[in-house]
Amino acid sequence: MVGRILRFIKDLFLAGEERVAAREESLEELLARAHQDWLAAQALFAENDDRDMIDYTVYNLKTAELRYSYLLRKIRGEYQIPWLEENSPGS
Repeated sequence: MVGRILRFIKDLFLAGEERVAAREESLEELLARAHQDWLAAQALFAENDDRDMIDYTVYNLKTAELRYSYLLRKIRGEYQIPWLEENSPGS
C-alpha cells in the first residue's frame, strides 16, 4: 500500500515537471512579456487616482521594472550585447 502511494506521488511530480518543461519560454519571449507588463504597470500607475491603490501601483511598477531589468541583464550576459544595458529601466 505504501509503495503504491509513493509511486503515485512520484508520478504526480514527474508529470508536473514534464508540463513545466513543455511550457518553458525562451528568454526573448519572457523579455517581451516582461516589457508589456512593465508598460502596463506604468499605465496603471499613471492613471491611478485611488489613494487606497497607490501602494499597490507603486509595488506593481517596481516589481515589473525589476523583472524587466533582470531579464535584460540576463540576455545581455548570455548574448554579450553591451548596448542592452542602456535601454534598461532605472539606468
